[in-house]
Amino acid sequence: MLSTSAAKAEFADGWMAFHQGDYASAVAQWRDLGRAGHVDVQFNLGVIYEAGLLGEPDYEEAAAWYGYAAARGLPAAQQRLGDFYAQGLGFEQDLSKAFELYEAAAEQGYGPAQFSLAVALEKGAGVPVDNDLASLWYHRAASQGMAAAQYNLGRTFVAGGSGNDPEQALHWYQQAANGGLAEAQNNLGLMYERGIGVAQDYEQAVHWYALAAEQGFAIAQNNLGVMYHFGRGVPHDPGRAAAAYHAAAIGGSAAGQINLAYALANGIGLDQDIIEAYAWVLIARSGDDADASATASEYRRRLLGVLTEDERRAGLERATILRETLSVRPAQQTRRLAPLASDLIGNDTAAVQRYLREHDRLDGSVDGVSGPNTRQAIRTFQEDYGLPVTGTIDQTLLDAMARLLPMPWDPASSGMNRSGL
Repeated sequence: MLSTSAAKAEFADGWMAFHQGDYASAVAQWRDLGRAGHVDVQFNLGVIYEAGLLGEPDYEEAAAWYGYAAARGLPAAQQRLGDFYAQGLGFEQDLSKAFELYEAAAEQGYGPAQFSLAVALEKGAGVPVDNDLASLWYHRAASQGMAAAQYNLGRTFVAGGSGNDPEQALHWYQQAANGGLAEAQNNLGLMYERGIGVAQDYEQAVHWYALAAEQGFAIAQNNLGVMYHFGRGVPHDPGRAAAAYHAAAIGGSAAGQINLAYALANGIGLDQDIIEAYAWVLIARSGDDADASATASEYRRRLLGVLTEDERRAGLERATILRETLSVRPAQQTRRLAPLASDLIGNDTAAVQRYLREHDRLDGSVDGVSGPNTRQAIRTFQEDYGLPVTGTIDQTLLDAMARLLPMPWDPASSGMNRSGL
């Protein structure tokens, strides 16, 4: 049995070796301490084996060391061992056992375990679903400053056990956004854009979308592009919109991929390239999002009406190349998409109003009367697309509306990102 002074010396030597990257020496210094019941050492040995710092990850050895520390009541070890059971690392997957471990650590006030416990309760992982209890544990973790818990707690106030309370959702999204969580920054931007729980403020929406976009969050990149496209909170800038769509597309956002295809097909904000547009449509069409796939299929149908066979083949080849470069984040494929506008047929005021309303260019009802609001919306459309600005419905306008692919998706008609963390 090591004396207290000897144990401290061995721990210090192992700690120095660990921070110098000499993990083998750290293990050599710590192994006897771990066997003697030093819980911090046991946990640290688990970290070394889990991370594969000696070579390849050794989950069974890591689980053994976490198990020793968990049995002695170390909440961090209980949390990590719970993760192992939840993921089937070093053990057969056992969600009930994971829940028990999370609960033990959470009861000691350990924030990460409180968060994990809340997620399990919300999803019914190893325990019946209990949204109210999940909200309670999210609140405890959020109160400790955990951004992920603050974000998920915010979600419960727009859908979940806490009921609908947009102001509370806004509060917790704000906390998580201030903590730098991109998902929260995006949702906060959406709340400002739509005026949910707060006065509508496009400039604030752009601010939060931009912060999330800078972190590479593809949904926010697409949302920022939409703001530039429609000139909400920022000057109308098709070029910046297209750049944002491109970033979102590369990041795996199906909405961004289709909006980029729209911009490419019509030469809005960048050079027209119908082959590249077709490639992005094919990529969006092959994703897991059913709404995006259906919308992309409609885009594909329209593009096939103007592509030659050689262009179609070139688009297929380009899509194959693009897929190899994508960094798809599945959690970002949760954006709800607005329906497609109906095709216009004939010189019909109501049809033009319907098109403009569906693309957020006209307020008011579809009444078939070309009043001041309708004429102004037509003028704005004509200005944006380089048409003669008359404010009236003519064949040039109808031809343009029939030729253009539908406008980008508008966050105001889309659901919030509710990706789990």
